[in-house]
Amino acid sequence: MEIVHPMIQPFLADEFSGNDITGGTTTFDAHSESLDPAAGGICTGALVTPANNNDAIWYACFDNVTGVSGGYVKGQDDTTGDWSEYKILSGGSGVVQNPSFVTNPNFFSFGLGGVSIKAASSVPI
Repeated sequence: MEIVHPMIQPFLADEFSGNDITGGTTTFDAHSESLDPAAGGICTGALVTPANNNDAIWYACFDNVTGVSGGYVKGQDDTTGDWSEYKILSGGSGVVQNPSFVTNPNFFSFGLGGVSIKAASSVPI
């Protein structure tokens, strides 16, 4: 997965195995993007609702990210505050997922994207 900020050209990418290799909306069953601060703060919008159990949830945030929480694992880090995070769900079909980046609240410009990635062994609901 990669996300490219619309104003600049760096990108964040992580590689996953064990996912459905069909592609398109079969593999990436839900996605969301946000360029505006949500009520919960920066890098908190872009809710993703997976369509299958055991999906991977992947988010990338272009901001002054300082950490991840909420069960996420740190993914890519470009060393300038732009990070990705992911977690593998146990079940979770139809349950709204939120990003869980920790950011510097003094920095307000960001781009956020999230996607749900279907596991190879998932059975569609």
